[in-house]
Amino acid sequence: MRNNLLIVLLLLGVSIGSCTSNNDNPNPNPSQVAGFEGIVIPEGFEFKTNQTISLDLNDEAPSQNAYYEIAFLNTEGQEEVINRSFMPANQGTIEVQLNVPTYAKELMINKVVNGEKVSQKTDIAAQSIVTFTANQRILACETKIYGVTYNHGGGQMFDIDPTDEGDYTRTVIQNPMPDGGSMACAVDKYNKRVYVGFRNQHLRYYSIDDGTWTTVSTSSPFGRDYPRMEYHHGRNELWVAHDKIMHILDANTGQSKKSYVFDGFGDFSPGGGDIAIALDGTTYMCTHAGLYKFVDFDPNVTTDTIKIERISAESLDYRTTSLAIDQDQRIYLGTVNGSLLELDPSDGSYILRKKYDAEISDLSAFPCTVDECPQVDTDNDGCIDCVDEFPEDPSLCGTFESPSKFGWGSIAFEDLWPSKGDYDFNDLVVNFRFKLFMNGNNKATKIEVTVLQKARVASFDNGFGVMLPAAVTDDKIASVSGYSLTSGNINLNGKGIEVGHNGRVVLIPYDQSSKAGSYGSCLPKNEGNAIKLLVTFTEPLDVDDFDLVDFPYNPFIFQNGVRSHEIHLFNHEPTALHNGNIFNTVDDDSNPLNDKFYQNSRKHPWALNIIHDYRVVNEGIDITNAYNNFKAWAESGGTTNQDWYKDNPGNRNTEHICTEN
Repeated sequence: MRNNLLIVLLLLGVSIGSCTSNNDNPNPNPSQVAGFEGIVIPEGFEFKTNQTISLDLNDEAPSQNAYYEIAFLNTEGQEEVINRSFMPANQGTIEVQLNVPTYAKELMINKVVNGEKVSQKTDIAAQSIVTFTANQRILACETKIYGVTYNHGGGQMFDIDPTDEGDYTRTVIQNPMPDGGSMACAVDKYNKRVYVGFRNQHLRYYSIDDGTWTTVSTSSPFGRDYPRMEYHHGRNELWVAHDKIMHILDANTGQSKKSYVFDGFGDFSPGGGDIAIALDGTTYMCTHAGLYKFVDFDPNVTTDTIKIERISAESLDYRTTSLAIDQDQRIYLGTVNGSLLELDPSDGSYILRKKYDAEISDLSAFPCTVDECPQVDTDNDGCIDCVDEFPEDPSLCGTFESPSKFGWGSIAFEDLWPSKGDYDFNDLVVNFRFKLFMNGNNKATKIEVTVLQKARVASFDNGFGVMLPAAVTDDKIASVSGYSLTSGNINLNGKGIEVGHNGRVVLIPYDQSSKAGSYGSCLPKNEGNAIKLLVTFTEPLDVDDFDLVDFPYNPFIFQNGVRSHEIHLFNHEPTALHNGNIFNTVDDDSNPLNDKFYQNSRKHPWALNIIHDYRVVNEGIDITNAYNNFKAWAESGGTTNQDWYKDNPGNRNTEHICTEN
């Protein structure tokens, strides 16, 4: 990676030159041998950070259309949504294929009927079965988000309509409020009140019906104002917090009933943020360090601490102030600079929804009633409008994404194969996100493949491709669009599929890494450079039969523009265009006859699939010196340190990692 190596001719004239920067040494020095090259890999371990499982959902009373939201619970008890499926009335059963991180231990299945919800939990297994016998429901419908400002306008109250997607209209209700600015508010939907904790420590509520204010108390349990507040509808309480302390207040008097200390911030700052209680009772909290969740907290149990677990894998780039959850369980976060973000509860990833001209000091959601979720099906696809992401398109009901709605997964390559490299896994790093479009029968009609080149620290001008599962043959494809091909060396048929694969479907998002992104390991993330391929099927495909959730399928690079020189993940087969004569040469120990591919004699790979937005290792640094728990994870066969890639304390040696992209 620092001197371009001489290109060596192999066998039938195949070129295997060097990769990038000026110092990829195929003969590691002793310190490198002690790193990645010294890892002893257990038999059968394939460096996977994800797994595919099957879930059977049974309903013993399927009289109405039902919508299922499926999440996994990881080792810390965090709930991470990964799938949304629809069961038409009277069907009674559906089978769902899921792609989850290997560290996931349990599934949470939320069934929603007529805007009401019932939940069940089950252990993750290769085949899991969950049966719903009755609808023990809670409200699952919210229509408006209320908010306050601390400084703007002398202290404003406003509302935001989250159902107005794409606009998120902000309407000022009162300017200024009676006691000036505030950074804490909470909604009581039953009494139609917005509680506000003012900077002068007064606690008041605003009547939504008549616009009047009522004083609850004139003092704060903290002796100052506080940034976090939420109303608990089942207990008529206000949960208020500042830094590491939370008080439960009687909503009628404002007096503290009990105080708690948060346990779980670790080395992260406890400042700022908010609290929001989801419709299933889950309590979320945000701070400047990201999204958290209360773990097994029961206010009826005597304790002085609240255990919290961090969901976000990375700290946020914003100074957070507020949190609210809408009728679709979408989590919104407000910031000091007036940004409204939508967070994915699976990993804390986010997208900017709106930027206002005033700060957002707090947010709180107002739930609607059950009768506001009518059984209307505009496009007659069997998927009612309140759960249909595409209410006017009869071919579509919903989508689900991997690894999450806003997050990325990453493929990190060493590109010297069949020669080993320096194990920094930064020669080419490609981010990915897959989205399946589903109809009302839970069959896939198309798939969107989004790739974004994250790092290129190699001199080779590599191309990037993805081979779809074997069951998805070319006769199942109507069209593929969205390529970024510039070399003139890739041959596509009329559908947009690469030719020469004997019925298999191979996609080439781009063929020149030099044209897909800048050179370097620490590049600014520009999602505007993402390439989106849209693959449309000739007919809806069963997700299980066609292995459509086995993400990221079979990604690969082809070295320096040579289409026949492919580099794949550990034990992933090459395409029909690969030159098989390169196998079992130099450092490669592949044996295609035994389905053994892309590994050396020590079972080490040339590529890693990380179900997270990988923070790239600096040039020339062995990955084991940058990610402190990678070696333990690999040598355990993936049974320990399964979140080695997150920014949890102790995982990273940040001086060897680019943390800015």
